[in-house]
Amino acid sequence: MQRTGFQKALLVLSILTIISAIWSILGGVVLAGGGVLMGTTESAELSSAAAEAGMSQSELATSFTGIGIAAILIAIVDIVLGALGIRAANDATKIKPVWVFAVLGLVASIIGLVVTFAMGGTPQEVGTSIGTTIANAIMFWISNSIKQQANI
Repeated sequence: MQRTGFQKALLVLSILTIISAIWSILGGVVLAGGGVLMGTTESAELSSAAAEAGMSQSELATSFTGIGIAAILIAIVDIVLGALGIRAANDATKIKPVWVFAVLGLVASIIGLVVTFAMGGTPQEVGTSIGTTIANAIMFWISNSIKQQANI
């Protein structure tokens, strides 16, 4: 079977998405686990860090746990997107689910970018948001191009 250039690009991007999602799951586990440990451990340093953040230690722990769980859930969606992308890279008629996920991912990343700017994110957070938005825009562009080529 001969793949188009867009299908080859989709295959590479899908594999990279899965690899990135695996790292995100690991990071989410660390964040969630750290949040649980924070919530069950009393220490002056944790109380001081929480006070600097303007919240109690339990609120800080809950925030860490929630962010970790959110990262894991988003990574699971990315793994599904990557798997669907690999499937569509092999059969262009199966591009619609990838296109739908790409649209949703692009919208979500744009919202995340706006929120990051609005909340005065660090340069690393802004850079990550910009990178995510660019990656989602590329995924949308590739899936849309394959969709048009396949007349779907």
